[in-house]
Amino acid sequence: MSAYDRHSIPAVILQQLRKHGLHPILHPVGSTATAVQAAQRLRVSLAEIANSIVWSHSQGMVMVVIGGNRRVSQAKLAAQVGQRVRLATSQEIERQLGLAIGALTPFVASNISLYIDQELTLHEIIYPAAGSDCSSVAINAHRLASITGAIICDLKED
Repeated sequence: MSAYDRHSIPAVILQQLRKHGLHPILHPVGSTATAVQAAQRLRVSLAEIANSIVWSHSQGMVMVVIGGNRRVSQAKLAAQVGQRVRLATSQEIERQLGLAIGALTPFVASNISLYIDQELTLHEIIYPAAGSDCSSVAINAHRLASITGAIICDLKED
């Protein structure tokens, strides 16, 4: 059994990471399920933790990647999407993406639209989850957008 198996990173996410020369950072099981835990474990600011938050709308779902110190503006996201949005339920997320909330990663969002809050571009490196509640990956926000096809825009609450 490899270290990745013990940390339950889905194979499709590992393949995506490897394809782009990225390597997950592994942590003790369950130790990075929240942004605060991840920042403490990685010894970085909360602003460098890239939370992945899934929203639902009448046409499907979108994922917003935003700093751990920020909240998504529902109004700004609705304007970007062009319709009303609401937070997706954990059941909807698991059914659509196959991941639990603490494990959400932008590397699995190929079937939903992805947005990155522009404030994350102020940091040289950000840390989104890598597909489990005990993994992360170090990446530049612009590179993340390039790999995932994400749109970088202002989505934080003022």
